[in-house]
Amino acid sequence: MKTFDNTIQNGSTITSISSKKKWLILCGVTICAALDILVATSSSVAIDEIAGFLQATSDEIAWMNIAYFMAKLLFLILSVQLTKIYGARSVIQYSSLVFITGAFLCGTTTSLHLFLIGRILLGAGGAAFYTIAQMILFTIFPIKKQGMIQAIFSLAIVLGPNVIPAFNGWITYHHSWQLLFLTTVIIGTLTIPLLNLIPNTIVQQNTALKINWLSIIWLGIGLCAFQYVFEEGSRYDWFEERKIVVLTIVGVIAIVLFFIKNKQDNKESKLIDFSVLQNPSFAFAFLISFISGFALFGSGTIVPVFVQNILRLDSASVGYTLFPSGIAVTIGLIFSAIIVDSKKIKPFVSVILGVICVITSMIWVSDVTIGSGLPDINPPMMLRGLGLGLLFVPITFIAFNELKGNQLLTGTGLFNFGRQCGGAFAIAFLPTYLAHQVAFHKNILSENLTPYNGFLTERIQGTTQALMARGYNPIEAEKAALGTIDITLNVQSAILAFQNTFFAIAMVFLCAAPVIITTKIYLAKKSKKLIKEAMV
Repeated sequence: MKTFDNTIQNGSTITSISSKKKWLILCGVTICAALDILVATSSSVAIDEIAGFLQATSDEIAWMNIAYFMAKLLFLILSVQLTKIYGARSVIQYSSLVFITGAFLCGTTTSLHLFLIGRILLGAGGAAFYTIAQMILFTIFPIKKQGMIQAIFSLAIVLGPNVIPAFNGWITYHHSWQLLFLTTVIIGTLTIPLLNLIPNTIVQQNTALKINWLSIIWLGIGLCAFQYVFEEGSRYDWFEERKIVVLTIVGVIAIVLFFIKNKQDNKESKLIDFSVLQNPSFAFAFLISFISGFALFGSGTIVPVFVQNILRLDSASVGYTLFPSGIAVTIGLIFSAIIVDSKKIKPFVSVILGVICVITSMIWVSDVTIGSGLPDINPPMMLRGLGLGLLFVPITFIAFNELKGNQLLTGTGLFNFGRQCGGAFAIAFLPTYLAHQVAFHKNILSENLTPYNGFLTERIQGTTQALMARGYNPIEAEKAALGTIDITLNVQSAILAFQNTFFAIAMVFLCAAPVIITTKIYLAKKSKKLIKEAMV
């Protein structure tokens, strides 16, 4: 068996890993990331079935999502510290066990509280599948192969949200949503032997390092408070409700205390070492990661809601809506991998092309109407997939290409934290924006519903006569006719609101584009200046 010697990038440990083991490790961490996407997207595709089975209210469903994302965000950061203490293999193996336990609870329990605990375990366990996995891949594989390696791993991150919802929808519609979680348990258990191949010496361990629990508490309180405010603020009329005001103040205080505590700690004990942002390439990629997370999770959340609530398609069709874009994602990943590995075209070019594709797709899909169907939605969704495929590999390469050792580990944690924050912000902001737009358009359209509107009067009379011809008495027929007008008003308001929401996603990217380009130019000049100073 051919063996390659890899110098682990902390500069102190040499680990010999066979080529076969490298690819098995890649396979293992990619499957784990795909499983995390599987359980994450279940909350959007099968949410009605889950809520009905558990007899959960909208408040309880909201807390399930908040708990999941908070656990994910916290452990994206905490997993960095745990890896420094216990090693990469130990942390990712224990994380997989936590993840599998959470999936088992969600798939077997009839208790709302146990399901909530399961969601927390899923978020906490799944975090390491990104942070540690990307650090491992950038360590055991040479830089010249990172385009291809990151494209394969990105199949889970980018392709997953486009293909896995189709599987979720099919399972939910034809069988049971519990099978989503039980399938995760089975596949996750089979993946553990692959994770056992990861060398525990891939990161230099420091068993004397202590976990900074106070920083974790402050960060957790802050993130949880802001997530609740973002997700539930619209429902309580924002700052008109005392609860929202109190939570906002608590969130600000907690985040400020976190930054103060984090700044006071020495470099090794910092929960987040922000010095990694001094690297120009990483800072640039981190910014794009946040924005791309907004587009990936935001569009992946809004499109299924539109298909289910407006087009009135079943859960299987909800999943199939995003499936065609999976083909385009694959094409985008292949092209971006070729660009990164060939070195003939700068990765930044692929990033720009990806941004243009995402913006165009969201503007395109914002033209949906009540008569739209899957054939109208699939083309812009495929363009979105192509853009995301062109985007993720180069920004990952740009982010980690120049980082080594503990800086690489910290960078992977912060990078994925940024993407998840962008996604969490999108999932919190876009439904709120959508609700506001529905109310806005309903008020505007209602202004035309007056007795002086001849077209309206004619339609009510025509509908009333048609219902009377079918056996309704005049009073019942008139009430039913008014009911159809109300339904039409609601549907038209929702259609216009969805158009605005899709356009808003495009505008986020469009407004961010000048900032991204300016940042790139500034960081490039700063990097050249530092190189000249170093040479002097």
